[in-house]
Amino acid sequence: MSQEPYFTSCTAALDAIGFGRLQWLVLLYCGLAWLADACETMLLSFLGPAVRCAWGIGPGAESALTSVVFAGMLLGVNSLGAVADQLGRRRGFLLSALVLGAAGLASALAPSFAWLLLLRSVVGFALGGAPIAVTLFAELCTSETRGKWLLVMQGAWTVGTVLEAGLAWAVLPTLGWRWLLALSALPLLLLLAMYPLLPESPVWLVAKGRYAEAEAVLQRAARLNGYSKPLHLRLRPDAASQPAASVAEERRGQQQHGSLATGRSSRLSMRNSARSRSPSRAALEADQLGVSSPGPQAPLLAPGAEHGAHSEQQAGQSSQDCGSLAAANTGTAPAALPLRLAFRRRLRNAAHALQSALGIIFGDRLRRTTLLLYCIWIVCAITYYGLVLLTTALQTVAKRDACTPSGAPNLDSSDYLAILIASSAEAPGLLAAASLIDRKGRKWTLRLGLLACTAALLGLLADPSRGGQLALLFAARAAVEGSYSVLYVYSPEASVWV
Repeated sequence: MSQEPYFTSCTAALDAIGFGRLQWLVLLYCGLAWLADACETMLLSFLGPAVRCAWGIGPGAESALTSVVFAGMLLGVNSLGAVADQLGRRRGFLLSALVLGAAGLASALAPSFAWLLLLRSVVGFALGGAPIAVTLFAELCTSETRGKWLLVMQGAWTVGTVLEAGLAWAVLPTLGWRWLLALSALPLLLLLAMYPLLPESPVWLVAKGRYAEAEAVLQRAARLNGYSKPLHLRLRPDAASQPAASVAEERRGQQQHGSLATGRSSRLSMRNSARSRSPSRAALEADQLGVSSPGPQAPLLAPGAEHGAHSEQQAGQSSQDCGSLAAANTGTAPAALPLRLAFRRRLRNAAHALQSALGIIFGDRLRRTTLLLYCIWIVCAITYYGLVLLTTALQTVAKRDACTPSGAPNLDSSDYLAILIASSAEAPGLLAAASLIDRKGRKWTLRLGLLACTAALLGLLADPSRGGQLALLFAARAAVEGSYSVLYVYSPEASVWV
């Protein structure tokens, strides 16, 4: 009887295990996170008009209430991505969800407009961590179905926008904007309750050198998915040169010291990170290229980046050695050393991680692709969020009074229905992208979506009737949602294969 082969990369192991119960669990969790973030984003189209009517603020202040959210996103998407590379996908996402839930609920109790501005900027900061969920799910998917399942997960965003429009219709006219803010944050409570079930990304664990924990996650996936064969793993770089008995003995010793069999992250020290985008570039590069290779693959590094990663290892080791020496001289246990030493070490590691990541994406090999993707992301973001805000604004622009005597936006049932229909347009756009992305390709589908959105927006300039206006809004939101979804699939693939 022939011996089962050893898998030397996470991607190869996940491809063998297949998409199953573990991936469905992560899809449910990350999809719920995506839904919650969509609710907070769709909320922007209702919050500005509602606060303007309730507190009598001017158009500039109303615009500022939206702008601070996106300013927070700009800071959060970079900061929380680095946190996810330092602390792990699970902890990075947990931090994002905790901040988002706390700031969202606190916004409902804001005593003044200044406080509301501050709290909404914190909400925006936490929304910047939403792509961590996409990264985690992508790193647990099989390579052949990753694009399809990322688009399925994107459907949760569409569900969130529709639910938020319906919630606003039910709550805003009677209970007011404070209740709308509070109820919109409730899905995050369910996320926190389900958090212990969430596994860590094995790709991230391998990138951090935590091979035993990565293997434990993959073994858990094999059990949950009903993989019938023994799963033999050699993720450690030097494992391929060791005798099989030695590897098995080492693995048994590692498992005795704990694993991620229950899906929880360990608290070992962490080094060597690369800045996370959505989905993660560096981690997918390191693993995806080793799908069928006989041994583990190293990340694609720009010139000088490998030296930076090695320097980071040396810096971390030097910090530990200095800490141990200081502890020996003072007779103090390492755990009792001042927290500022650990904080400095974290900052130094984060700086090395940022330098390494920038060296990768702006290196000679990826600079052109990175700049082009930045431009496309900016265009899609401006168009999508602009349409979200425009959908509500168009319902009140022709009315003499923007507010009702009770201090609520002057929106009737037909207006809310129009907003609901326009929001539901994202579903057919997503389905169209899912049907074309593998048959026609990523770039072809992205190009088609952007052209269709442009045509619909140009049609709105002709000032059509109310029905024509709704039809063009529907088409524009469907097209831009399809384009946005393709970008989430195309961006990491472009960074790997260019």
